[in-house]
Amino acid sequence: MPEIKELKIVNPENIYKEIANALYPYRNEPQGTITFIVEGTKEKPLVGIRYPGKKLFPRELKKPNINSALWSNLYDFEVVPMDERFETANFTYDTILKDFEENKMADEFFWKQIEELYL
Repeated sequence: MPEIKELKIVNPENIYKEIANALYPYRNEPQGTITFIVEGTKEKPLVGIRYPGKKLFPRELKKPNINSALWSNLYDFEVVPMDERFETANFTYDTILKDFEENKMADEFFWKQIEELYL
């Protein structure tokens, strides 16, 4: 079972920087050994991110330098919907579609957020 930690975002405007700062110390751990709870709490987790993600080694560099990445996807992680037992919840296309139809399709706030994201 992966180590469980909570990740609290202090400033949503810097979300990517905060996530990167939280993940970086664990970059050399084996794949998927740390799970950060990003929604909910350790006692009642809803969504987590499992890190490190899959490490994909780039082609051999002709002239590596101090800034060369030793492997790509440094901040790659797996999003994990969770239940109270820290197990993957029932997360299928059907459940996503059902949630959308029941909770999002007529939600004006949701559509405003989508427009803000993509416009």
